[in-house]
Amino acid sequence: MQPLIQPPLRGHTRRAFLRNLFLSAGAAVAGGGLLSACGGGSSPVGNGGARAGRFAGIGDLGEPDELGIRVPPGFSTRIVAITNQTPVSSSS
Repeated sequence: MQPLIQPPLRGHTRRAFLRNLFLSAGAAVAGGGLLSACGGGSSPVGNGGARAGRFAGIGDLGEPDELGIRVPPGFSTRIVAITNQTPVSSSS
């Protein structure tokens, strides 16, 4: 017959258990706000039961621009950085 309370495994302490417990509880409580960062957490439900974010009403996307990115009318795109390339100074 095994005892009800097992001795702690090597490397597992009560302190580590409690720390992980509180971190997990904090993540569960804050998770709703973190997962809906773009929606603000209070936006209505959209198509298929998914929450509609604050960018849901921007409009339809246009055709791809010279960079191949589709944006709504009135928006534009530009390159601000390229991976593994040193930044260059700009005049603006």
